[in-house]
Amino acid sequence: MDLGHRFRGVAVGALALHLLAASAAQALPAAPAARDPLAAAIADWQEKIRSTPSADAEVKAIRDASAGLLGEADQALAQGRRWLALSRLERVWTDLEA
Repeated sequence: MDLGHRFRGVAVGALALHLLAASAAQALPAAPAARDPLAAAIADWQEKIRSTPSADAEVKAIRDASAGLLGEADQALAQGRRWLALSRLERVWTDLEA
């Protein structure tokens, strides 16, 4: 067996292995995207504000202000400004958890 024939056999084997790996990667389902905890917290607070009735006018005023802050947090997160989003969420948490 000459060296050229052996090299072609290795090249064909490598190509077959590459094609097998590529087809297997396409056949596997994609891993689910990890849920961003900051985005989840913003969404959870938005849902709490929407779904829980206000006890009185003061609570309603706090929730209205918090809804605006949550909107700012959501927008900041969409722009990649995580610290700003977190600072807005902190204000909401302080107001609503009090």
